[in-house]
Amino acid sequence: DADIVAIAQAAGHSCIQVFFIRGGRNNGNRAFFPAHARDEAAPDIVGAFLAQFYDDKPPPAQILLNCEIAEHDLMADALG
Repeated sequence: DADIVAIAQAAGHSCIQVFFIRGGRNNGNRAFFPAHARDEAAPDIVGAFLAQFYDDKPPPAQILLNCEIAEHDLMADALG
């Protein structure tokens, strides 16, 4: 099981796309448009998103990202 999380940025806006892979099958995806400072870097936005997204749900065995987040080891420990 895995979630694939990717961020794209343009003109000060961001879109985070999450694909849900369960049992080897793509169970769909969802787009998120987080509010953030215009000049905030993608790794910071993704890190904050992950903390909030998995706050009330168990994370899958793998979370694949298209950017390296700050505090990667701390986030991995927090998500278990």
